[in-house]
Order: sequence, then C-alpha cells, then structure tokens
Amino acid sequence: MPGVEDYRKQQVREYLEFDEAAKLPPTLATMYPELADEFEVKEWHCPECDHTKTWSEVSEPPDADSEPICDQCAKRSSSLSLMQVSLDSDR
Repeated sequence: MPGVEDYRKQQVREYLEFDEAAKLPPTLATMYPELADEFEVKEWHCPECDHTKTWSEVSEPPDADSEPICDQCAKRSSSLSLMQVSLDSDR
C-alpha cells in the first residue's frame, strides 16, 4: 500500500498505546497483524460506494500500489458489463 511503508511497528504501537480512542487502520493491520490482535482495527471504507468491511474481510489488492477491490463495486460493474453486452447484442 502506498504511503505507509515509513510507519515502523514500534511507532504505531506507541501511538495506539498513547491514544486509547485510536484504532489501527486496515492497511497497517495487514502490515502488522500482531498489532491487530492487540488493538482495535478500523473498518475499511470503499472510496467509491462507501461500503464497509472489517479489515479481515478485505481481500488483498491485485498489486501493492492499488486499493483493495470492493465486492459491491465489482458486482455493480459486472452487472453493468452484462447489461452493456445485452444491449450491444440487440443491435
């Protein structure tokens, strides 16, 4: 995931211990699963449709520089593609 490679485990741990209301972001929970066992992890929110999932339900992104794929967006995209194929075949 872009932008988080500079967060060292000890820095993250110290922050979470200092601020009791803080939650571990899903990206860092994936990087440091042992911290996810100790601290609460935020839900993942899709930036496109605002669908949420627990961090453990989020599948790995296709590559390290991309976001995880949202099931809801994938279903909608699949439905739209099928509709387009259907419309194209009617012509």
